[in-house]
Amino acid sequence: MQIRFLTLPITFLLALFFAATTTHADTYEHERTWTPLGDYPAASRGNCANKWNNQVGRAGYINRIFFKYDNITKRFEAEIEFEECVGRLPKGFWLAINDGPNPKGHAGELALLYFDATDLNNPILSVYAYNGSNGFESYKDGQAASGRQTPDRIISSHPLAANNNFASLEVTSGSRANGDGSTSALRTFKVDMDASIIQGHDPLYPAVMPSWTGIAFDSSIGYWFHHFVQSDGQYCTDGDGNTICQDVATGQDSKGFLKSITPGITGYVDTSNQTANTYPYCTGAFTGQTKYDATKGCYEVEIGNQFHSTITAQDQDAYDTGLILNYTAPTGAVVDFSSSNPSAGGNYSIDNPGIVDMYFTPELSHSGARVTADFEFTDTKGATKSCPVDICVPVNNPPVCDIQITSANPGQCAGEITTIDFDANGSYDPEGKGITYQWTTDCTGSVSLTDKNNGQSSISVTEPGDGLAYTGCSVTLTVSDGINNDVSCSAPIDIQPCDLDCLDVPNGTAVVDQCGVCNGNNDCLDCADIPNGGTQVDQCGVCGGSNDCLDCAGTVNGDKEYDQCNVCDGDNTSCLDCEDRDITEIQFLIDGGAKKLEAIINQILFKIRKQKSKKLQNFISETQEQAHALQTRNWIISWLFPSISSDCGATPFCATVSNVDLIEEYRVHDKELLELGYEVAKKVFRIKRRKAKSRGVSSKKLRRFGQARKRYRKQLLDQYNKNENNLNMVPESFSSCS
Repeated sequence: MQIRFLTLPITFLLALFFAATTTHADTYEHERTWTPLGDYPAASRGNCANKWNNQVGRAGYINRIFFKYDNITKRFEAEIEFEECVGRLPKGFWLAINDGPNPKGHAGELALLYFDATDLNNPILSVYAYNGSNGFESYKDGQAASGRQTPDRIISSHPLAANNNFASLEVTSGSRANGDGSTSALRTFKVDMDASIIQGHDPLYPAVMPSWTGIAFDSSIGYWFHHFVQSDGQYCTDGDGNTICQDVATGQDSKGFLKSITPGITGYVDTSNQTANTYPYCTGAFTGQTKYDATKGCYEVEIGNQFHSTITAQDQDAYDTGLILNYTAPTGAVVDFSSSNPSAGGNYSIDNPGIVDMYFTPELSHSGARVTADFEFTDTKGATKSCPVDICVPVNNPPVCDIQITSANPGQCAGEITTIDFDANGSYDPEGKGITYQWTTDCTGSVSLTDKNNGQSSISVTEPGDGLAYTGCSVTLTVSDGINNDVSCSAPIDIQPCDLDCLDVPNGTAVVDQCGVCNGNNDCLDCADIPNGGTQVDQCGVCGGSNDCLDCAGTVNGDKEYDQCNVCDGDNTSCLDCEDRDITEIQFLIDGGAKKLEAIINQILFKIRKQKSKKLQNFISETQEQAHALQTRNWIISWLFPSISSDCGATPFCATVSNVDLIEEYRVHDKELLELGYEVAKKVFRIKRRKAKSRGVSSKKLRRFGQARKRYRKQLLDQYNKNENNLNMVPESFSSCS
């Protein structure tokens, strides 16, 4: 249960959401008027410059003061009308307000407003925490203590100030005709501002008790108001060197705030515990199927759902024994309330508190509309509270009708009875409501339509099973959301006739056989399908065949054949003279020989492994890669020779395959490994000898490097010769027989 008036802020709405009543109003106003100065005899008008009529009007006689404050929205309004006093009209004022006592002396509790109309077309409002002194210097002195304290700046409308768009300020000028034929000049100051920042201010010098009240007041008000003639306000700029401008509290800024002002001649009115008129206030509750849409700022009520709001209006002022009601309501809404003048057609007199009920059920014509019920309550002083209720009616679109045939072959006869299945699951309501289904058909004859009120249906007919086509009609689906017009869609029925077999069975398989028998099995046919013929099947299963499927052993469909030696199921060797050779051991020797040559080269390179020269390290790496590539290729060649081969001599069934190319390639790589080893030994031992010589090694020891080089050359050559001898044992050819 909840209600929301769009003119109220969220903090108050929460109270409305969860409570049927509240205990206080939220808006208060105070108005005080004086007899216009021009209505007094001309001889006594000069008294305005003294304390007279509960004011001192020497800076301008006050005709009217009006203050209004909304405790929820923090909106503050002020309007002060002045009449010239001894030729003077004010150009500004300062003001402090509270909820009863005279604000003068209440330091750390109240805001002090400075209205500067030096430029009547562009007035400026700046706000400070009131320091409690009986003077105008709060803008430059934050406390009434001895010495000057850092001012407590709050907000300013000056263009250089932050958040300067919080207030609407206006100065208007006019005149009034007096009873004696003279004319008096008038001037009015108006302020309409959002006081949220003021009310949320954390004072720099807070009072112990009570706490900060800013400019708020309720059913009681006190104010300290001084207006002045001379107003030459000067304001701090960015980087201003003025002492006042440089004296800034942490978290505040002086730009756009006063650095000096000279009031000159002043007038004033101080008062306490004056009555403020309480505005009527509203509370509300509702029932019905609805939800509040914060984005749209309204309650959603769907078509057909009743919305019931109960608005309770109340004014706390004892003198307000009744209220005046005016309202507007959506078309079709019923508004119910008790009134002493129910036929007035407006300005209905109701009790205080008064209760207004509204019952509203949106219809299809409201689809997509936003409607407002606005209830205005006015007290005896003319203070009016508007309590609107905004209702959004969601768009209701017609449902979407979709019919699908789910049968695999809907146009094909299925036998004695042909059934076509339909699915309406593609139908939906755009607003997500449930829908109802109604299936109908204009098909005639032996037709049956099932599940007429579900999301699936089927139609069954028998005519196609009798060999007759069934076309020219349809099945219709009608969907409804219960609100909008029904929507229909159709699917045509077009079924081809069944083919009847020789037994008149639809889609049957019975046929007349070659012997002229319906559903017969051709018993009179020979293997050549000749009725009453004499052709037979041979041993190979061939009709009229000659047993061609027998193999050389006489086996039906056997796989035995004569070999090249004319032997049935032979292996083509009985007529050959072959000698087998196994060279596996030789392959291991030539494979290993290549690896040994690579190993000797790596041993030589190992002797200079600790050399830090990048060039030598590159030489070692490149040489190792070259040696390994040669060894790898000879390893591959070693095992490309067939390990077991035959030598069958010259026979018509065999061919000679040569190994010569592989042998020669191995020999070339073997030679390259030998020469690479020689080159490495030469380079390595030259480096070693040069290194030793630089260290002063004796000639006798230097000769050892030459001897070591010779030893490695001998190892390389010995291994090379072994490899060549082993390679010579590989046959240069072998026989390949088929």
